[in-house]
Amino acid sequence: RYPKVQEKIEKITTPLKALPDRAASQWVRTKNTSFDIIRAAWRFLKTDLPDRIKYTIGQIKAFHAWVKSRIQYFWAKPWLERSLYLGATLFILGFTTLIVLNLGGRWLPGLFDDYTRGFDMVADRVEEFDQKEWQKLDSAFPQPIFTVLLEKIVVNLSRSPGHRNPMGAFKFYVSVDSQETAVEVKDRETEILDYVQRAIEELSYEEVNGYGGRTQIKSLVRAEINRVLNQGRVQDVFIEIMITKP
Repeated sequence: RYPKVQEKIEKITTPLKALPDRAASQWVRTKNTSFDIIRAAWRFLKTDLPDRIKYTIGQIKAFHAWVKSRIQYFWAKPWLERSLYLGATLFILGFTTLIVLNLGGRWLPGLFDDYTRGFDMVADRVEEFDQKEWQKLDSAFPQPIFTVLLEKIVVNLSRSPGHRNPMGAFKFYVSVDSQETAVEVKDRETEILDYVQRAIEELSYEEVNGYGGRTQIKSLVRAEINRVLNQGRVQDVFIEIMITKP
């Protein structure tokens, strides 16, 4: 009489009627799976596990027999040879232990006494300073600046494509931090210019005349002179003459 209502009711009741069949099917699958698991576990406990235990016991016995034979072989050796083997073994073990301790930050003195690694460990008070407040030694104790004029040098520059025999003539004057440094530079002028000449010879014509070439030369000259000075430092280098030939 009411087909639409009956259709809606059937849509609701049909899945409900199928629930018992689905539950029964799910129960059968669960039961079969449980039986399979129990059957596999029983097979493992009855067959596989005893075989594995027997195999493991056999391996242990074989290893025990091998160790026993090695010990008997060792004790059959002469007394001197046994002592050498034992001493070598102890030495290797001890050396390996020291290496491990060293990699961990401890060395032989540390095994007996924790020696002092810094004054902060024994100081009465420790203070920290901000690095922004630090000053260079030269600027902290300013001295009158002295200028030294060096003799002219002629240098064979490094060869490069298109420049078979490049040369350069240079004359520098340097500012040093004290009168003693100026005296040393002037007294050792020939030696210092020889070091400077060898350093500039490593440069090519393009490097000397390229962008930043003058800055590179001045840094190189300052570094070479500071390297050989016994006291004081060169603060700046100036180029009075610079002539290059490709």
